[in-house]
Amino acid sequence: MDSVPHQGSYWSAEQCAAHRGISPAQWLVDVSVHREPPPTIRHPGADLWEPQIVRSWRHHGQLNADEWLAKKCAYELGMPVHRWMSLVRYKKAPQPARRIGNYRVWDAAEVRRYQPPPARPGHNAAPSQRTRKPYHGMWTSTRCAQHWDMSPLAWREAVLRGDAPPPVRVTTNKVRLWEPEVVQALDPHTLSVWRYPSTQQDSFTADR
Repeated sequence: MDSVPHQGSYWSAEQCAAHRGISPAQWLVDVSVHREPPPTIRHPGADLWEPQIVRSWRHHGQLNADEWLAKKCAYELGMPVHRWMSLVRYKKAPQPARRIGNYRVWDAAEVRRYQPPPARPGHNAAPSQRTRKPYHGMWTSTRCAQHWDMSPLAWREAVLRGDAPPPVRVTTNKVRLWEPEVVQALDPHTLSVWRYPSTQQDSFTADR
């Protein structure tokens, strides 16, 4: 049975609303129309937000009605987020119009006009990596695990089981790398079995 995530350094909807000086109901409405950031951790009746993102969201501006985040772009184009971010990274898709805090934002009209290249089964076309810097802002499995409060071993197991995306790149030294925004956009509920030690141990034991 899933448990409510420990709040720790995260804010509830009530805390976010108090920070803005509005009611919790208004906060949830603003989140639903993208005037406020989406939850960092999703859980039925107990969504949580990272305070730093909440603080920086208004500082960098609000999301306008004609702007989309990466997840919305991917959804509208009928592709997974990791493919959208891969196309953007290799200049095969519209580039972000601006940033809001840690989030890249696209012009919705430009994305609607965009015609993505055909996807080849099991392969994402990408230019040669030889001229790129080793990590170039991407995350290793250790960094991905830290973001989701799990061990690197649990992250790799989640990737193998299909609960987390495969790496978008592997260096010549066999270091696997992920797009940060793809990792941040994952569904916390899907990863919860890997994040909480007791549940995670039960899962490993059951598979043996």
